[in-house]
Amino acid sequence: MDTHGDEQLKIPSSEPRIALFVDDAGFAQLLPHLPVAWIGGVVAAGIRPQYIGSLRDRAGELGLPLLVQPRYDAPEFRTFVAALTALAPNRLLSNSYSMIIRPEILGLVDVSAALNVHAAALPRNRGPNPIQWALIRDEVLSGVTIHQLDAGLDTGAVVAQSTFPITDTDTWKTLHEKALATAQKLFRDRLQDLLWKGGAGIPQDERMVSKNRRLNADSPRLDPASMSDREIFNWIRAQVHPLGGAYVQRGEERHHVRQFVPLAEIPALRRELNNWLEYQE
Repeated sequence: MDTHGDEQLKIPSSEPRIALFVDDAGFAQLLPHLPVAWIGGVVAAGIRPQYIGSLRDRAGELGLPLLVQPRYDAPEFRTFVAALTALAPNRLLSNSYSMIIRPEILGLVDVSAALNVHAAALPRNRGPNPIQWALIRDEVLSGVTIHQLDAGLDTGAVVAQSTFPITDTDTWKTLHEKALATAQKLFRDRLQDLLWKGGAGIPQDERMVSKNRRLNADSPRLDPASMSDREIFNWIRAQVHPLGGAYVQRGEERHHVRQFVPLAEIPALRRELNNWLEYQE
């Protein structure tokens, strides 16, 4: 029997065999809460090659095979599905994974046995960058959701969820820490039971859905002339260092705001940004 940390994990007599779809962080978060004997293999995302070597090393240390999921239209995709099928998983678990898990993969297990972890209070903030979008949308809470995987993007029935408040002192960094702590408690309290016994999923309320586009370096552009103080405040705190920071642009030049600015100081910042935008050499 494998142990993680100070607690010994009890393995049922008939064990799940899980294919884990993860990156480095996702793997590290799950390992303390899963007996290694339950893990049939680890899958890395081919579009994130920076994680493949370290995942291969960590999986190898535990005696686990590592597969790399290629893009769906790549010639080697069928070979990947065949290799995954040969591992005979009866559970799929995705955490911090950056590729869509295709129907050919989902079909290997029952719908209730394919789960994903999403750092949002679904059905809010489906898709990428959920922590940042919770701030940008000025929401009062976020959370961590474990949901069933289906053909959509974060659309499957919810099997477990825990939420936490968002305050005006939060940035994406503090929300990230809250999400990590919330996920660890959720994993500790629920994960083994969900993987062993399954859980009845609750369909997401489509009336409450919000969907996210992926943020990039061009996304957080500020417009002091049209944005409210609160909008400027939210975009800044959603992009603080080590992200690139929200910015204003004059011609080809950008002026970034990389540090947190309290809401009460936004009017002064607005004047500073307007002065920079209006400056002529």
